[in-house]
Amino acid sequence: KLSTTARVERGFESFHDEIAYNYRLPNLNAALGCAQLERLDSILSMKSKLAKKYSSYFDNLDINFLTEPKHATSNHWLNIITLKDNRERDQFLNESLKARVMCRAAWTLMNQLPMYQQCQVYNIDVATRFGQTLVALPSGINGCTVNE
Repeated sequence: KLSTTARVERGFESFHDEIAYNYRLPNLNAALGCAQLERLDSILSMKSKLAKKYSSYFDNLDINFLTEPKHATSNHWLNIITLKDNRERDQFLNESLKARVMCRAAWTLMNQLPMYQQCQVYNIDVATRFGQTLVALPSGINGCTVNE
C-alpha cells in the first residue's frame, strides 16, 4: 500500500489515506539495477582504489581529504576535500575548471534557495562552513584506470 502512494479506491475519486511514496520500479530500471548488482564488487573496488589515490595525493598537500571513519566502510560514492575558506575553494574550483577537471562546490544549502529563504532555520554552522569550503572531486569510474 505504501509503495503505491496509499491510494484507496473510491470509484472515480483519487484518495490517499496516509503519507506514502511512489516506490514502484519499471521493469527496465529493475533490469538495469540487477545488471549493476552483478558488477557491484568490481565497482566498489575501483571506487576504493580511486579514493586511496586521492587520499595519498592530498596527504602531501595542506588539503583535507575526507576519509571513511575507522568503524565504517565507505562506498566512496563521492570523494570530498575541504579547503580553508571559500576564497581558497573558489580558487581551487577555478583552476580545476581551467584544467578541464570537473570538480563541484557543495550543493547550495536549502535555506539559501529562494523558495525556502523564509523558512525557519536552526543552528547549521557546520553545514554553512562545509558549504563554503567543500569540493566534490570527480568520483565516477567510467574510464577509470587507477593503478595501485
